[in-house]
Amino acid sequence: MKTIVLLTHGTWGSSLIEDVKNYFGTKDELLHYTLAADMNHEQLMEQMKEELADKRELILISDLHGSTTYKISIRLGLELGGKVYTDLSLRLLLDLMSDCSEEHENIIETYNQFKLEEATMEEIKFVRVDHRLIHGQVITKWMKLVHANKIVIVDDTLGKDPFMADVYAMAAPEGVKVEIIDTQEIVNRLTEGVYAEDQLFLLFKNISSVKNAVNNGLKLKQLQLGGVPYEQGRTKVISAVSLLKEEVDFLEEMTNSGTEIVAQIVPEESAIGFDEIKNKF
Repeated sequence: MKTIVLLTHGTWGSSLIEDVKNYFGTKDELLHYTLAADMNHEQLMEQMKEELADKRELILISDLHGSTTYKISIRLGLELGGKVYTDLSLRLLLDLMSDCSEEHENIIETYNQFKLEEATMEEIKFVRVDHRLIHGQVITKWMKLVHANKIVIVDDTLGKDPFMADVYAMAAPEGVKVEIIDTQEIVNRLTEGVYAEDQLFLLFKNISSVKNAVNNGLKLKQLQLGGVPYEQGRTKVISAVSLLKEEVDFLEEMTNSGTEIVAQIVPEESAIGFDEIKNKF
C-alpha cells in the first residue's frame, strides 16, 4: 500500500482526498498537510518527517511548483526516500494511485537547479573585489551606502588563519559582524537560507576567488571591482584596478549570464561599465 501525501496552501487538499474516496475509492493511504500563512515552515517539515518516517512507499505531492510547499516536499522526499511530484491535480493523484505516472527524477533535477538559483538572493546587498578587504574606504563609505549588517569575506585560504580572522573582525564598524568562509561554503549557506535575516556585503580578495565561487554555483546580480593591484602582464583599467586578459574573459562570461560588472574605487568617482573595461584589451 502506498502512502500519498498532499501538501497544499490552505485546506483544499483535504477536500480533494474526500472527493477521491467518495467517487473513485482507493486502497492507498491518502494524507493531507496544510501550510497556513502564519505557520513556521521548519516546524511543519519536522512534524511531517516524524509522522512519515515509517512509511515504506511514500509519495509526496505539492500544490505549486517553486513554492514553499514544493521545497518542503522535495526536502522530505530526499530525506525519507520518497518520490516527489508537484502541481497537484485530480488527474495526477489518480494516475499515482493507479501507477500510471511518469518517474519523478526530472523534478529532482529541476529542484537542484532551483537551489543554485536561490544563491542569488536579496540578502546579498553588495559584492566587491578588493585586495585590501576591510579598510577605511570600505568601512566609511561603501558600508554606509549599502546598509549591510554583515561582512562576509569569501576566500579559500583566509578562513584557515584565526589570527587574520580576528584582525578583520576588529576592523569592522561597530555592530557589523564579520565572517570568513570559503567559496563552497558561501553557496551552501545561501542555498540553505542561513543568511535569510541578514544584509550581506560580500568581499573577495581577487577575481580568482570570485571565479571559484561562481563555479561552485554562486550567482551574482552585480560585482564591483575596487582594488586589483598592478603587476607585470596586467592592463590598468582605472587607477587601482588592473586586469589580466583571462580575467576579462571570465568577467565577460559573468556579464553574459546577467551580472553587472563595474570598476569603481570610491562612491565619489564615476563607475565604468564592462564595455569600457573590455575596450582596454
